[in-house]
Amino acid sequence: MNTRETTLEKATVLCLKNAKQYIRDAEILHSFKSYKHSLALTVLSDVELGKAVIYHLWSKDLIEGRILPEPFQVSFLERQYRKFASETWWVGLTIASNVEFLVQEILDASEQTPNAAKGEKFSALTMKKITGIIEKMQLENDKLIELESYRSLGFFADSMGDDNNINSISVEKSLARVRIQQVKNRIRVGTPFLSLSFSEASNGIVKALLEEAFRNVVPLRDKITQFVFSTKD
Repeated sequence: MNTRETTLEKATVLCLKNAKQYIRDAEILHSFKSYKHSLALTVLSDVELGKAVIYHLWSKDLIEGRILPEPFQVSFLERQYRKFASETWWVGLTIASNVEFLVQEILDASEQTPNAAKGEKFSALTMKKITGIIEKMQLENDKLIELESYRSLGFFADSMGDDNNINSISVEKSLARVRIQQVKNRIRVGTPFLSLSFSEASNGIVKALLEEAFRNVVPLRDKITQFVFSTKD
């Protein structure tokens, strides 16, 4: 195992550990009726899970410079690990959110084009499945707006009225509880993906899907980076 693989695997483990800890802390805050800050931690948990998936994909050589849009190439090629994950974690979270569907569809598609990794053209059935997966992943991008609203509720105060007073934004108990359960479930179903190995045929299909997924998040890049605390490599 080379140094890059070791670094990325460690990053995967640490990000997953963070994701789980944020949710444990969110539950503690919820029990003390601190619903606003409980909600904020569920957002951080999502970010960390998404980063864990990105690091895992990278460690398995499923992310390549040639499949990346230009905005992501420099941080990838120069191995700016944190920067790259901070700009692309949404792709990872989308995968974690739909991992059961995605894995099954990828496996089914790979049976239709068993030599996809060796340059064989995708069959018509494979292309149909790939198109369906891409469409589902594109729909996930709309959920970033929803997550951004949770981020705003959890992290920020609000300016209300013409008197320029700053008021705390209240968060309902039920919203925080639903979010906690949603994120816990996402971690539960997404964690096995981090130990999954694909066949060569599946690898080719995964790379094709990731190429489209990264292209789709370019317009969302500024929003995505707002969720991540600034760090240095």
